[in-house]
Amino acid sequence: MPPISTHLLVVDNAHIYRTPDGKYYAPSLYDNTFFNRYLAIFDKVRFIAKTKLVDRIDTGRFIQIDAPGLEIHELPWTQGLSALARRLPAVLARYRSASAGTDCAIYRVSQLESYIAYLFRDRRQPFYLEVVNDPETFVHMPTMLRWVNQFMLRVMLKHADGAAFVTERVLQEKYLPPARLSDARFERSHYSSIELKPDWMGPPRRFLSSLQTVHLAHVSNSIDNDIKGHQTAIKVVHLLKTYGVPVTLTFIGDGSFVDALKAMCQDFNVTEQVRFVGRIHDRAELLRQLRETDLFLYPTRLEGLPRAVIEAMAVGLPTLSTPIAGIPELLDAAYMFDPDDADGFASAIVRLRERPNELSAMSQHNVETASKFSKEILDERRSRFYRSLRNRAESSERRRPQ
Repeated sequence: MPPISTHLLVVDNAHIYRTPDGKYYAPSLYDNTFFNRYLAIFDKVRFIAKTKLVDRIDTGRFIQIDAPGLEIHELPWTQGLSALARRLPAVLARYRSASAGTDCAIYRVSQLESYIAYLFRDRRQPFYLEVVNDPETFVHMPTMLRWVNQFMLRVMLKHADGAAFVTERVLQEKYLPPARLSDARFERSHYSSIELKPDWMGPPRRFLSSLQTVHLAHVSNSIDNDIKGHQTAIKVVHLLKTYGVPVTLTFIGDGSFVDALKAMCQDFNVTEQVRFVGRIHDRAELLRQLRETDLFLYPTRLEGLPRAVIEAMAVGLPTLSTPIAGIPELLDAAYMFDPDDADGFASAIVRLRERPNELSAMSQHNVETASKFSKEILDERRSRFYRSLRNRAESSERRRPQ
């Protein structure tokens, strides 16, 4: 029987830009590598994205997406629930047409966009979930909305044909309905969206003496709020300065919240200690920036399994973060603190600064842990998951009346 051309619908919370020449640009998460993972298995990919027409684009901040076989299904540009409500009829009309001509879907959750697309889906089509975060950590939302997010995730997991989680066990144990654990028809997997190539890995660092100056790093490509703990990181630098510890902090990323953070640095008198280097697309340059620091400081409030932490661990950086979502699968409890616990982070840095052997052990552990996320391992696991969805779509298509 001849192979069937398979068209996949992918839904995520994405904002992208279109220039007058019809080209699309996006933050670095949605680069061609992201889409080629799907296109390696499916013939075509339709990606739902809120799209804004702009006269020009800053190619230093955004990258062109033009993978062959990729189609952008444009949604009206909205940010926030109030903007969504104002344009709701036009938005829903686009969701209703999103699945037309596709054969199957992957909803990346938990995202409002995926919930809406799920409700308007073609119910004859198989669909999988990629669970990329924990809605309980949506601290920027009212409690009721967080509950709705968790409820919708459980509903979608109950009806999905398969699900892949960013965690190995944490989110599965928290959200997967018990009946799914024994359901042989339910496809399960786990992988991160990280792209760890061999040049990114290690080797572990050897700290031979106490750190004279502590060089900290923090990476978050989009700095549009305090979800990733930037304000706590600044408070940590202020405390270390108060303790007499020479310190620098490099923020990598860009966004609308940067000016507020710079003002905070002035208020806390740490402008000389904190650098904002912007968003870095070049891997070699990002590697260089990370390798010039001593510790990775990431007081994040919302996660699934953070790529930024895994990348820092892969280059051998001792890492301090929070016990959010899947991070306990990466770090020991001694190196995790509440997102607002600037004192805890600062005290840990003061202690580690004088313990080169512990820093070396942290680096060794981090490289070994990050090696589980190598490109080869995740590509194989991810492809097997996608291939099973394609097989389901082809079987469904063959059974469908012509």
